[in-house]
Amino acid sequence: MLAAILRGVPRVIHEQNAIPGLANRALGGMASAVAVSFANTARFFPARRTQVTGNPVRAEIRRAIRRQRARRWTWAAIDSRYSSSAAAKGRTA
Repeated sequence: MLAAILRGVPRVIHEQNAIPGLANRALGGMASAVAVSFANTARFFPARRTQVTGNPVRAEIRRAIRRQRARRWTWAAIDSRYSSSAAAKGRTA
């Protein structure tokens, strides 16, 4: 942080927790900008340099989550049909 300040390089801190840790609270005053995940977290940092951005998620993670949800739905549908036909025939799972 000190090297960036001395060289005039902009400094950005991102706090992803609801209550910021000691390091981010200490460095927040020296940051050019502070990004926070929760609106309530902004009160710990300088108001004019703080922006609520949420928690960034890579596109690969979003795609994996979508695939996982689709897979779960497929299995739920298959399981549901099997259970229904087994129940109709008097079998238990």
